[in-house]
Amino acid sequence: MANFNLNTNVVFGTNLFGTETIYNIQSVNLPGLTVGIDNVPSRYDALHAKKSNNSLDYNPLTMTIICDEQMKVWTELIKSIIKYREYNGNQGDAWINITDSAGKTVLYIKYHNIIPVAVSDLEYSTTGANDELIFEFQVEYDYYTINEEVSLSEDGMTVI
Repeated sequence: MANFNLNTNVVFGTNLFGTETIYNIQSVNLPGLTVGIDNVPSRYDALHAKKSNNSLDYNPLTMTIICDEQMKVWTELIKSIIKYREYNGNQGDAWINITDSAGKTVLYIKYHNIIPVAVSDLEYSTTGANDELIFEFQVEYDYYTINEEVSLSEDGMTVI
């Protein structure tokens, strides 16, 4: 399933739910990471030496997904997560592809072994301005790789 065609240069895709699913993104945080630090014993009590312990802690991936007018994107994501949790709970991979105004990939990040963590409320109103329907989606993952496994087809879409 893919949500409707919008003028966006950021897409999120995942194979978590058995088939590749693509979402148009309004905004996304590109998660940072933290390097683990250990205290190193010192013979001087006042001296606290630090040393990297070679561990990395990746921040969660949170994005704002643009929803269609019929709210199919939100409902299908909710249904997929419920089915995922009930039947297999397997982890899948996901990717973010950011393109420039010409449609060429600027940044491609692959997230390995994702787990859906949260889907926000979808605020729907029949009054007021015709604002876009949007909702937040957050996933955890083991690690990510940047600009690897990217090849472009003739139409400029990313093929994994």
